[in-house]
Amino acid sequence: MYENYKIGVVIVNYHKDLELIQAIKMYDAIDSIDEICVVNNDVEEDNNGICQYKQISKKVYVFNQKENIGYSRGNNIGIAYLAGKRLDYIIISNSDVIITKYAIEECIKCFIECPDYGVIAPRMKDAYGFVCSPYVGDLSYGRLMYRLFVPEKKRDVNWEKKIEMDGILIPQSFVPGSFFVASTHALEASGGFDSNVFLYREEEILGKRMASAGYKLGLCSTVFFVHNHAYSNEPAKHKYKMLKLALKSEQYYFRRYKKANIFQMLYVKTLQFLYKIILFINWKRKEKVN
Repeated sequence: MYENYKIGVVIVNYHKDLELIQAIKMYDAIDSIDEICVVNNDVEEDNNGICQYKQISKKVYVFNQKENIGYSRGNNIGIAYLAGKRLDYIIISNSDVIITKYAIEECIKCFIECPDYGVIAPRMKDAYGFVCSPYVGDLSYGRLMYRLFVPEKKRDVNWEKKIEMDGILIPQSFVPGSFFVASTHALEASGGFDSNVFLYREEEILGKRMASAGYKLGLCSTVFFVHNHAYSNEPAKHKYKMLKLALKSEQYYFRRYKKANIFQMLYVKTLQFLYKIILFINWKRKEKVN
């Protein structure tokens, strides 16, 4: 069944060459993958580097960007390239992901059985092997308030039992951006990623764009992938830098996709300010303990 469909992978890379090489090897070993498109951010045109990737896999095509154009724009470049190859499905993948052929093909099976879905992902495990709970709801004004008192992951664990199952699919308003499979037609119909977003919250935004185009999103509950990123080990200073990027994208999300007015944006920014203080204090406290 799966050999009738063409599947490609987009990997946006930013100075993680060793991870990238491992990812290319992993996808090259999966015979149901037809194309691998790498978008390298912040590199000089390096023909030797491109040749190195080609030696690993003949499936690879590389776009080298002289500046860091961000995650959304990078993915859109890869999507446009693979759509031009007339692939049926496009995988968006981080370089620090571990996935199996079986998991990918189960996602394709879900698409075939549920053609109204535009994006499907396996359930995610973190770097320590723990299964991450599905998201509950979307990024709302209430969620911004709630996370000041209860960590978002804990909230999702507590609310997971309230999610309705649709066969083996768990309907979601957005899925993890580290790995998912998308219908090429759905990506084209929705416009793909919002290129105005540099990094973070692109999952929620893509979910909104997919829904506007008439497509559902979901998790395939029977299979898993590993996002092998030990976020908790990163220093507080780096976490804070990434948090500021995330909150900037969050403000754009509320302005553009929630149509927030000036008073609603004041509410968002106030809660974000409090959230930054709470997280930074917690991160610094953990650093002292460790």
